[in-house]
Amino acid sequence: MTAPYDYHLNFEALHRSTEELERLLNKYRSENKYVEEAYQSLKPLFDKIHSNQLKKAIDGNLSVSRMLGESGVEIEYPDLSQAYAVFSLDVKGLTDDPFNEVFKKMYEKAKAKAFAEQKENQ
Repeated sequence: MTAPYDYHLNFEALHRSTEELERLLNKYRSENKYVEEAYQSLKPLFDKIHSNQLKKAIDGNLSVSRMLGESGVEIEYPDLSQAYAVFSLDVKGLTDDPFNEVFKKMYEKAKAKAFAEQKENQ
């Protein structure tokens, strides 16, 4: 049996994923009210990360996870969805979790399928 994973923040990865997510939210927020709401909801957390005030991993789901999924943002903006997925793992202290490789492969397959379906429907 393997030891349980030690949830910890990888600050370098967290800052990278925060910058990327924030960049994409800013890119799309004028186009989509749900993206704007997600940005406003995450802004206090972004500020905390930028000022190095976040000291431990966040436990549980972020408030915007459900909103982004149910609003269709994940399909409309796959790059934003990918950035959010990476940020979510980083802020929860899962950056270095070995399971992430499995997750990344599953996510890439799902993203490719959604993108192909989106192309078909255009």
